[in-house]
Order: sequence, then C-alpha cells, then structure tokens
Amino acid sequence: MLFKFKLVLQPTQIDKANVHQASLYHGWLMQQIPKELSRQMHQEQHPLFSQYLVKAKASIEWHIHTWNNQLGLELKKIFAINNSIYLEHLQLELKIEECQITTQEEADLISHYAFSQDTKKYLTIEFLTPTSFKSQGRYLNYPTPRFIIQSALNRVDQNIDAVAFFDKETFAELLASCYINRYNLHSTYFSLEGTKINGFIGKVELACNGPKQLQSFLKLLFKLTEYTGLGAKTALGMGAIKVSDNYFYRKESLT
Repeated sequence: MLFKFKLVLQPTQIDKANVHQASLYHGWLMQQIPKELSRQMHQEQHPLFSQYLVKAKASIEWHIHTWNNQLGLELKKIFAINNSIYLEHLQLELKIEECQITTQEEADLISHYAFSQDTKKYLTIEFLTPTSFKSQGRYLNYPTPRFIIQSALNRVDQNIDAVAFFDKETFAELLASCYINRYNLHSTYFSLEGTKINGFIGKVELACNGPKQLQSFLKLLFKLTEYTGLGAKTALGMGAIKVSDNYFYRKESLT
C-alpha cells in the first residue's frame, strides 16, 4: 500500500520554523514509532519513507510518503492520537490543524499506467525541495537524464516490492530515448544539522522518443518516485518531486 500524509501545522512561533528543519521532524517521528519497528527501520539499508516541509505564510505543511504498509498504518495511529508535535531542539510546539491521508494500492497504480493509452511524449518533473545526486562521494547539484533516471530506477527498485524495475536493458533504453527538452532551475542548498548541501529546485521537461509502452513506463516510474523521493537525503527533507503531463506555462522564463 502507498500512503501520502499531508499535515498542516500551526507553530507557536512561526519565525522559528523553516523548511530546513525536516531532520528534527524525522527525529520526533522516530520517537513515536514502536521500538520494534524503529529498530527494523534502523537496520534497513534504505529508508522506509520520504518526507519534506513546505512553509506557508503562517503555517508549515509536513508531507510524509511511505510505501511500507506497516509503517503507514502506524503513522495513521500516531496522528490519530497526537494533536501537536514538539521539537525539543527548538523548544517549539506545532499544533496539528489538519491531517490528510491518501492511499493507493501499488497494483492499481501499475495497472493504470501499464494499460494506459493516454501516453504523452513529455513529462514535467517539479523539484519541490533541494535535490542533489551523490556520486563518487560528491553531491552533484545539477540534473542530467542519466542522474534523474538512474536515481528513480534505483529508488523504486529498492523500495517498491510490487515491481522490479532496474536492469541494464531498461536503463539503456531509457537513456537512448529520453532527453531534457526544457528546464527552469536554479541552484540552492539544503541546510542539514549545520552542513549546507548543494542542490537545485525548479522544473524539467523530460521528453521520451521511445514507443508508447516506454512512455507509459517512464510515467509510472516517476509517479512511484513521488513516494520514494529522488536523489540524496529523501528521508530528511530533500528530493521531493511532483510529476505531471502539463507543459510549462508560457509566461515562465525557460532556458
């Protein structure tokens, strides 16, 4: 089961809250999870959820996505019994004003795109929080088709049990067929416990010249990547994405 949680939080002091504090929310969440599940999560090579923050004028949106059924059910319990969260490091309380939960079966999502006839050549990927790819010990703060596709394939293959995506043939076929058609990006950084990690935010329009089946596969891949996140530190607030078939707005400045 795939879960998306969206919490609208009202901090007692809005000036103390910012989008670089996702690691503190991660810490609070891990304290609420049952010890046995928490130990299991620490033993996993890959995180069982992704999460990120969005700051509004007087509130914080906390988004948590998981593909692990046990964790998703535990999160539902946690937010059913808590009406606020407390970040001890900041001495900041945030009231939970709203909690939206959406669920979807992996099989339904896969079936929808596997048999969809409404495929399009272009796919827009919006990077909602700073995104960076780690290669040879370095954080790379620019997207290429290789980095984007390889990270998505790895993330989904490692985490979504219902599908096995990553193989050399699929990767090679996607690289041969896909390219960045347009983009609107700028470099930024993500502050994590005193360290600034270089990254980027914005949009890219990914084009696929392959057959309809490959275009459907690409859309499915990135719809699943909305749950896992893309690139580095996705459990700590980086690499949140949103995908759509929408073209760039004409009023946007494109490079």
